[in-house]
Amino acid sequence: MIYKVCSSRFGEVIAKKASQTERGRREGVMHQLVQSRQQLRKATDLEREGLKVLWDEDRGRDLLEERTSGNLKVTREVLEAHNHTLCSDPRKKEPLGSPGYVPRPAEPEIQFNTMPPRLIKVRQVVEKARSASAPGPNGIPYKLYKNCPRVLKLLWNLMRMARGKQCIPSAWQKAMAVYIPKELDSTEIGQFRSIVLVNVGENLLFCSGKKMTTFLMGNG
Repeated sequence: MIYKVCSSRFGEVIAKKASQTERGRREGVMHQLVQSRQQLRKATDLEREGLKVLWDEDRGRDLLEERTSGNLKVTREVLEAHNHTLCSDPRKKEPLGSPGYVPRPAEPEIQFNTMPPRLIKVRQVVEKARSASAPGPNGIPYKLYKNCPRVLKLLWNLMRMARGKQCIPSAWQKAMAVYIPKELDSTEIGQFRSIVLVNVGENLLFCSGKKMTTFLMGNG
């Protein structure tokens, strides 16, 4: 729904289809291997006897692979208590004390880049992201910003406005946790691991953190 509304209002860019070119030597070999594998799947009973050894090896590999499944079945109170224990620090208000003598670092040779992120840099980050990446709480995927450049420019203007006012929008301060089972038939909270999904705008805002990495690595 969001993609249809934005594409009709702001327009979209259709990716050009790649022209068919002749396969190189490596591509030709890979194509032959794929065709050979497809033929092996259609092997006769006589041919299957010779392939039984390979199939047994594949089955053994499958047995060693850890399988996961299940649904999280806990109350909201238990989940919130688990997240509070996991993400809080009971000793955060304790003073750390003096670390002792710390030598003063030399003056940086490369100055920190304080310029706001340029549109071309934001566009490069969006192009590198997978279109099938799971969206954040607002449900807007990368596909929208990839195919609708004017919408991406609006988002870039919001980033510049947030930087100028030194205020991060409340929507960019939220995340959505997805719980993935670690074991077979998982039901308890300890049998799951969580991954956090954030909005695209929040991800792009974090990309400015690379400036700090460039500054530290450039100055040794």
